[in-house]
Amino acid sequence: MEFHSFPMNKVLESRQLEEALARWAGSSCSDCGARLCDHGVLCAVALGLKDRPRCLSCAANGLNRDLSTMSQHLGRWLLGKDCYKKAWILADSTRCEVPCSLVGLFAGCLELDSEDSFANDLSDSSPGGMVPKFPVAQDDSPPHVYDFGDLGCGDLILELRRILRELGPGVVVRVLATDPGAPQDIPAWVRMTGHTLLGAAHPVYDLRKRTDP
Repeated sequence: MEFHSFPMNKVLESRQLEEALARWAGSSCSDCGARLCDHGVLCAVALGLKDRPRCLSCAANGLNRDLSTMSQHLGRWLLGKDCYKKAWILADSTRCEVPCSLVGLFAGCLELDSEDSFANDLSDSSPGGMVPKFPVAQDDSPPHVYDFGDLGCGDLILELRRILRELGPGVVVRVLATDPGAPQDIPAWVRMTGHTLLGAAHPVYDLRKRTDP
């Protein structure tokens, strides 16, 4: 079993978002070259792309996800995160198209049917709603274990995305994350990006990397 530990470098999410916006304001998608507004940068950070921001279309294409569905899921998650919600509202409109196509995320996700699979993400990923037992037995741990300590959402998701990108399809990893937001952030990100959450009992999360490219 491989065990990897990351230094505890707790940074407030609001500060992370400010730094990301300052760094990438007015930049372009690293894939298609389309100009990114501040709302686009926030979406990229939420998806773990703050090292090389991409527009939602390219992000969905890279993840083999339906753009409309992923956008609605992302909007729903953003509404549940106070730091992202505040940053979204304060995003600089002078760097957006008129009207900004991404602002519809909030309006669209509020219209989701209550039975939508993602509409219950926030309740499902709360401590009381998490899977009580891991399908992977505790005495048969996954071959890869990563201890993220108290890394916050932005840094945790960025590192998790980088790690999974380097592993083969279908690989099971165990994530240890003590950040209070992890019970919400990790399950939501796993669903948005097409991986599989096998089990969760904070601060331990087992997930399987998706098998498609």
